[in-house]
Amino acid sequence: MLSRFSALEGLLRHTQPLWQEQPFHHLRLPWWQTHPALCEALAALALPDLQALEQDEAARAALLWPLVPEASELAALCHLPRLPSTSPPPAPAHVPGRKWSQIWAFAQQLGLAAGCGPGHLLEWCAGKGHLGRLLARQGHSVVSLEWDAKLCLAPVSCRRACPNRRCSRM
Repeated sequence: MLSRFSALEGLLRHTQPLWQEQPFHHLRLPWWQTHPALCEALAALALPDLQALEQDEAARAALLWPLVPEASELAALCHLPRLPSTSPPPAPAHVPGRKWSQIWAFAQQLGLAAGCGPGHLLEWCAGKGHLGRLLARQGHSVVSLEWDAKLCLAPVSCRRACPNRRCSRM
């Protein structure tokens, strides 16, 4: 897992100029010198073609993979096997159903992927901390970071119920 993460991190750093730029802040694509064929291919697309590519992952891959050599390796590193999951218990009153299903599925995968007992976790961009509270109840020591102070303030009852969770403002 660590080697996969390191490889992914290295490729993301290497391709950073392709995805980090702010749209509409440049007269010319910032990577036109390093990827001229990509720039030409993108400039040749009409608006309907762009809209179709936005909806079709296979078509996007067919266009980009020959023009961005790292694309196929990035895709392979991002593809993870589907791990088994159990149905979530009823959602807490303050968590919407779909969000609870996603939180439960992630928490289950975390436990299965790690293959070990409770540990120390960092919940980055924690929002209201629903995930952190669930993981803390499962025995993990969780530090939740959130930049919005209003979201960081969980009800006192939640803070007492989850002594392993600490929330800090970024």
